[in-house]
Amino acid sequence: IVRGAPTAYAELFRNTPEFVLLIWVYYVLPILISRLLATKFNLTPFVAAVLALGVAYSGFLSETVRAGIQSVPRGHIEAGLSLGMSRFTILRRIVIPQAVRRMLPEALSQFVSLFKATSIVSLIAVPDIMYQVSMINVDQMRPLPLYTGAALLFCLVIISATQSINLLSDRWRKRGWA
Repeated sequence: IVRGAPTAYAELFRNTPEFVLLIWVYYVLPILISRLLATKFNLTPFVAAVLALGVAYSGFLSETVRAGIQSVPRGHIEAGLSLGMSRFTILRRIVIPQAVRRMLPEALSQFVSLFKATSIVSLIAVPDIMYQVSMINVDQMRPLPLYTGAALLFCLVIISATQSINLLSDRWRKRGWA
């Protein structure tokens, strides 16, 4: 049960499309909570978007953390035990520093993916970039420059973040940290 619940959580939310989670959290979850509490319950579009994307990407991030911790060689833990360290000290001083170095590039890549996924929150009227572009497009009817500009803005942010991640990873490898 202790392993089954987190595994089921990670698998459920990793394998459910963000669009489905977004719609479900915004429309279905308030109905369920309203019936459970016997009172009217609503979520703002922003809160629904944060919840939906949060649970979607927490499944991915939990797997990254698990893999990072399991990637630390067993011999390093045994060495800490042989020196008389407590399990907490081994975790804090040996396992976590090595795991973070190994999982940070993947975690940062997942944050970039999360940023890309925010483009769908306009479907539930969260005023993000795509929502603003859609509203301006309704008024001006100029989809080509507006949507091209939005795409270029997303590309600029994503390429900058990706290059920063690569630079950070390369610096760590040159220092022998990863």
